[in-house]
Amino acid sequence: MTRITRFSLRPGEKVRTPLIAILFWQGDDVVRSQILWRRWYRSHVLPKTDGVPQGPIKQIQVGGGSTEEVEQFVVAGIKPDVCWRDAGGSHTWYPSRDGPYGPGGTTTNPEFTTMGWLNTRTWELDREKYPQGFRPFSDWCRGHGMQFLLWFEPERVGSPISWLATMHREWLLPGTNTTVGDIFELGNPAARAWLINHLDRMIKTEGIDWYREDMNGGGPLPAWRNHDGPDRQGITENLYVQGHLQLWDETLTVRLRGLDESRSYRVVDFEPPVDRPGSIAKPSEEARTGHQLMTEGITIALERRGSAVLRYVAILPEE
Repeated sequence: MTRITRFSLRPGEKVRTPLIAILFWQGDDVVRSQILWRRWYRSHVLPKTDGVPQGPIKQIQVGGGSTEEVEQFVVAGIKPDVCWRDAGGSHTWYPSRDGPYGPGGTTTNPEFTTMGWLNTRTWELDREKYPQGFRPFSDWCRGHGMQFLLWFEPERVGSPISWLATMHREWLLPGTNTTVGDIFELGNPAARAWLINHLDRMIKTEGIDWYREDMNGGGPLPAWRNHDGPDRQGITENLYVQGHLQLWDETLTVRLRGLDESRSYRVVDFEPPVDRPGSIAKPSEEARTGHQLMTEGITIALERRGSAVLRYVAILPEE
């Protein structure tokens, strides 16, 4: 719940409190308390497939078109479990050329002038890059014992000329200088129904095994608060989060192998059916120390976290 909670309910509305877990223990051995927590987390929070928790996963980022890059790993004896198609930077899988971000955009923030991928739209494939979609690639992955993961960011609509922004403005919460675009109103039943059906269609037609949900910018909180009147403070957030959980319940848990989450709510949520609660830092030279420290620190409390490999180094024997 938001720190500002002061609202009246309208006819038919329902709100709920968050799920909070508290583990009691005795003694002065902190490590034992962490072990108890992790044991509970693994047994009762982490999702299972056929009654078995998901084991460690090897994943690589791919383009989703040619299989050549993956074949090179397989030939070298490195067979990934998941082939991950991310946003793509300058080579997005969705149309992103038009919008306020990236070269030629209208953003006044110099940090965003090279980030055209922030021009998120309606989550349709860029058919100029992928005339056949992802199905040929995802079928190839499964045929070789691997799975296909696709990156989404459905909460943020970065392009004001997208179908969502022009045809269904009522489904969006106006953005602020920190949200990096408008916020898709998951608390709106009509908007949520459209998104559920849209994702359902894409999961089926493109052969998506894993759904990765990301969110960039500073998070939706300012948009939530701006949407609430004086007697409705906190209601937008409550309905939004309920809608988000419903999105996952109705769409993802019954159609996918896994859900991979990395969102800017900055909480550990027990309710999403998350197989891996997001990676911790970007794979860059500057992030090496951060990767190690955050991995060491956060895995004390959480059963499973992800961390990226900076680069692969081949050590060849001397002649």
